[in-house]
Amino acid sequence: MSRHECVFSDDLFVPSKEVLAKTFEEALAPNYEEVSCKVVECPDLRKYGLVREGLGGFAEYAECGTVLGSMFNPARQKDVYTLPETMGTFGRKNAFVVGAGAGSCDEWVINSEWTGNAYLEDGVMKENGSRAAFITDMNQLPEKFAVRKANMRGEFGTIGNLLHTDGTKGEVIEVRARVRRAEKNWSEDPHDQEFIRIMRTALTKKFPDASQQVVVGGVMLVVKGKTFTHIMPPHFPPPGAKPGKNWPDMKGWGERFFVSEKQIVGCTTFINHQGKGLPNGAVWRPDHTHFFSLDGTEAGHYHYDLSPDIIEYVAYLVPASRIHKVELRGFSKF
Repeated sequence: MSRHECVFSDDLFVPSKEVLAKTFEEALAPNYEEVSCKVVECPDLRKYGLVREGLGGFAEYAECGTVLGSMFNPARQKDVYTLPETMGTFGRKNAFVVGAGAGSCDEWVINSEWTGNAYLEDGVMKENGSRAAFITDMNQLPEKFAVRKANMRGEFGTIGNLLHTDGTKGEVIEVRARVRRAEKNWSEDPHDQEFIRIMRTALTKKFPDASQQVVVGGVMLVVKGKTFTHIMPPHFPPPGAKPGKNWPDMKGWGERFFVSEKQIVGCTTFINHQGKGLPNGAVWRPDHTHFFSLDGTEAGHYHYDLSPDIIEYVAYLVPASRIHKVELRGFSKF
């Protein structure tokens, strides 16, 4: 019997792609010099290193583990999920999966960043273009890292935020934005000006009711510009560390930050709010974007851009129809 179990599932509110395109355009226009959001036929995503051609078909969202309950919990830091077993908990056998998560300790031994890019057929891994990025030398600045393709077991660890579709041709929301108006929209937290967060915040304002929970996901390309990224250190947070807190509370643990000047391919998901809520105070992750560079030399967790005068984004997005929470048996609070 699989250790995986789906502990929560629900239908999502699904606005039309046209409504979402208009919502995103209205939100992005004050923040970028040039913005275009429209519904188009998805281009062949394989030219960007994805394993399937599109995001068509039935779209769902699955979240595995949590930052606090899994990554910062010593009892769960070696958790390993597999894509076939995760999809199997809610009866999905065929799926193109993109998303962000942690790498498998069974595969990479150490802590790592995982960018999901895989296809399952009849419940079996058929293609896996997922990447893991991990620090190989902590004794230099910036720290040395490596990027590797994942094996065919379809493993990932501790956390995962996954969009799964049929991977076929079909309509998507194409979002284009270039030249960020940094001074006009200055914020103490640069994440507030970030491309994905602007769209997520717009969804929250547009659909505020608990009955209107919306999840959007897909592919985000940085065509031009510098981006701020991180890779987790090879060791996990020590007991007592708290995520997002200051250095003493983190017990000396912290992400290692890098600046990428590459063209990058991001796999992203974002959610407007907590909807009807999860039992026992659990929460959905608001957004999560991991990436790999087109040349395959860089990967990790994407934060925001650092070059407002030249930055250029293109995204291909779809709304999900169902949402699932997947855990490993014996650890669920539900």
